[in-house]
Amino acid sequence: MRLLSEVKLEGLECAQTCFDRLNLIKGKRLDAMSHGQLRRIKNAFGKRMRLRKFNEVDLVLKKVSHVQKDLRGKWTPNYEGPFVTKKEFLDGTWILINMDGEELPLPVNLDVV
Repeated sequence: MRLLSEVKLEGLECAQTCFDRLNLIKGKRLDAMSHGQLRRIKNAFGKRMRLRKFNEVDLVLKKVSHVQKDLRGKWTPNYEGPFVTKKEFLDGTWILINMDGEELPLPVNLDVV
């Protein structure tokens, strides 16, 4: 307010400028709060994550996605494989090969291995 009075703005302009600055501060405060909440959520989920490192030619199992209904019910297998890891990409995905030497059509993310 002292700086605004030194600039000698009129009443309406001064009030509008103060209002704009308060909105800017409120927006920055909300951004900081949401950033803090995201960090807490990330840390809470990160506690349960186990970092896995695989090398090429390691044997791994792959989780089965239960999209289709299976008649075996609860006896449906949760994993399929074994697969051999062939190549890793920078984002943590792998190309897998089955035991017959055939590549899977799509790379597989680390969370399903």
